[in-house]
Amino acid sequence: MVDREFAEAFAGALKRIGLNPRRGFEKDKTRSGRWYVEVSSKSLFTFLKGPKEKLFEVANAYPREFLRGFFDSEGSAIVSRRKARVEACNYDFDVLKLCQELLAGLGIHSKIYKTKRKGQPVVIRGKQYRYNSDLFTLTIYRRESVYRYTRNIGFTIPRKQDKLLEYLGLSQHNDRNSGEDKTERS
Repeated sequence: MVDREFAEAFAGALKRIGLNPRRGFEKDKTRSGRWYVEVSSKSLFTFLKGPKEKLFEVANAYPREFLRGFFDSEGSAIVSRRKARVEACNYDFDVLKLCQELLAGLGIHSKIYKTKRKGQPVVIRGKQYRYNSDLFTLTIYRRESVYRYTRNIGFTIPRKQDKLLEYLGLSQHNDRNSGEDKTERS
């Protein structure tokens, strides 16, 4: 994880379900420095390695929380002078399709694109590799949908959330959990 805030939020969520996470910062010359969160839990491991349908049940029960966590870990806020979009890349088309359905249930339009094909070459840190699987990108790009995402789901990571808030001309101190459109007045 690149962002300390995300690592802290993730560790906090693990604590709330009764686990004892360890977190820290890893400096590795072969990678960029990253925050990490570790936890040992047989039941969590079994759940995460189990059938996707179980994960999908939880996601459907807690769509905002699932989407926030997913986009925090896999997503980006991309802003230019005229446009903003939220994207998440993943190799698992079914997971992106679930996210698209959850977003649609919240009135947020999105599209899924195949962005890299299996076997396509890629250069990472000067070394050439090939994609082992197709890579897909889920994109939220319509202004109204970016607005709804920002207000009703948002990012835990401040640098990502603040990009969208600034683009939309909204307060930096919004209440994402209420689902209401509240802006701070000074």
